[in-house]
Amino acid sequence: MTGEPTFRPRYTAQAKTSDKGVRMVDASIGDKLGWIFREQFRADLGIDAQVEIVQAGKGTGRLLALQIKCGLSWFDEEIEGGWLYRGQEKHLSYWLSHSLPVIVCLCNPQTDEVFWVQITESNVVRGANGWTVKVPSAQILDERAIGELTRIADSPQHADIIELLIPRYLQERYSREIYIHPILETPHDFHGLSYMTTIGQDVMFVDFIYGPLESLDARAVERRIEWREYNEQAANMGETRLHILAISESVQSACPESDIAKYIGSVRDVEFTRLVYSSIPPFALDEIDNEGRLVYYGPGGDRFVS
Repeated sequence: MTGEPTFRPRYTAQAKTSDKGVRMVDASIGDKLGWIFREQFRADLGIDAQVEIVQAGKGTGRLLALQIKCGLSWFDEEIEGGWLYRGQEKHLSYWLSHSLPVIVCLCNPQTDEVFWVQITESNVVRGANGWTVKVPSAQILDERAIGELTRIADSPQHADIIELLIPRYLQERYSREIYIHPILETPHDFHGLSYMTTIGQDVMFVDFIYGPLESLDARAVERRIEWREYNEQAANMGETRLHILAISESVQSACPESDIAKYIGSVRDVEFTRLVYSSIPPFALDEIDNEGRLVYYGPGGDRFVS
């Protein structure tokens, strides 16, 4: 066979540069910081990878989301102390509402250096032609970044804020007659679920499914039912109630599929409530009914629909 086939896929220069950027960040995270790098292969909507912070050789569950850009063109707009990164509005909106802190990494393929910046409302500059953020030349992705990136990962994230808002919602929903047990209250310590509560003489477990971090599907519901059964048996407490809160940032995405709703209805003492989370301060959790209407509770537990 002579000549070069024209029908074979090409490994373009752009793809090669993009792959190099991922390798550079992977090496920096693993070799220099000693953390875990997880490339995101499916449904990339502006996040290329996640990083888990490791301390004393153990995973912490604290995560960062990364957007990786590689190539000399990303260093064209040099300013004092760094470079300007220009992004699209759709990505900015997505990153600012993301459940994880978002870090943009600029990779210089000539020097093998990776520079980083966190995307926050305070460091983004909006203009008539879009938005920019300064990527400081002093922020190199190496051992010197461990302290600051750990601080960012340890800062309250949306899932943490939601956990703080849920007790207030439960107090309103159950007319302040509900008692929320401390997580290690003896002898009622419990496992796998966010809250154990008592209403009168009835024990009720409460847990939530937050859309950006977990899919609202049958398996997610089953896991919570299994944990309820485990706690019932472990503490010999008899049958308990389970309240599952489906939390999302839009009315549409909080709605379960019909088969999931049917499954929930077939299990004993399981209550399912949809909540919408406002991720912009002041943060809030609002209950919605099956028709997408906001639900409010009065001081006496009276229920109102807007």
